[in-house]
Parts: sequence; C-alpha cells; structure tokens
Amino acid sequence: MTTTPITSPRQPQWKKNRNNIKYNISSNNNNNNNKSLPSLKTISNVFASLSAIHKVKHDENDQKITPPLQSIEWTLKSARLALKRRKERQLTYNTYLQQIKNRQATVDKLRHNAAINPQHTPNADAQMANAQTSLDNARQLANKALEELDEVSQRVLREMDRLKAEVDE
Repeated sequence: MTTTPITSPRQPQWKKNRNNIKYNISSNNNNNNNKSLPSLKTISNVFASLSAIHKVKHDENDQKITPPLQSIEWTLKSARLALKRRKERQLTYNTYLQQIKNRQATVDKLRHNAAINPQHTPNADAQMANAQTSLDNARQLANKALEELDEVSQRVLREMDRLKAEVDE
C-alpha cells in the first residue's frame, strides 16, 4: 500500500519534499552501512594524530614568533615611558616659563611704580631686589628644566630609532 503525502497547491516545495523523506532507524540497515564507514575509534585516532601535529606546528611557530614580539613589546614600553617622562619634563619647563613671565611682570610693575614715584623708600628697593632675585632663580630653574627636557627628548628619539630598527628586521 502506497501513501502519497497530502499537499495543498500553495504548500512550499521544501514542505512537499519533507513529507517524502523516509528515515531508516532499524538495526538491520545500520549493519550494512557500518561496513562502508570508518569506525569511531579510527576517526578518533586520526583526530588525535592531527591534534598532535597541530600542537607541534603551533609550538614551532610560537618559538619563532614570540621572542621578536616580546622584544618589540619591551621597546614599545620603553618608548612609552620615555614619552611620558618627556611630557612631565615639558610640563615642568612650561611651568617655569610661566613663573618667569609672572616674575618679569612683577619686576616691570615695581620699576614702573618706582619711575612714577621718584621717592625712594627702603621698602620699595627691597621689594625690587627680592623680585629680581626670584626672577633670576626662576630663569636658572627654567634653564635646568630645559636641559632635562633636551636630555629626555634625545632619549625619546633613540627609543623611536630602536623601535623602527626592530620593526624593520
């Protein structure tokens, strides 16, 4: 007795085909299929050997690539540290330059007041001397900060050259 699937004229093609599929789950048919397919043990052995080969290749590649990458990573870290230190020195130098501007303005203001008021008082002379001394100290500190900034800038340039050389290898 043959049964035909009942389909409506509007039913999609895949639904029509799904109704025609027959599933063989009986034990008699499985024995015939096992003779042509590899056993699970054989498949497992193949995958185990492929896994071992993959691990060996991975370890070889890791040994080739890891040391150069670590070297580049260390160089990058030292370059970042050098840039950070340069930024700190630049901030210090800019702070001293601003102090020089402020102290120069104070000295100019005291000179202007002394020129307007020709009466010399001991207090005005002491204030002008203190302002001039602090201006000179600020200039010395700014010169020292500029030297440190130049030194750190040279280090940044050396680190960048070293990084470029390592990347080009």
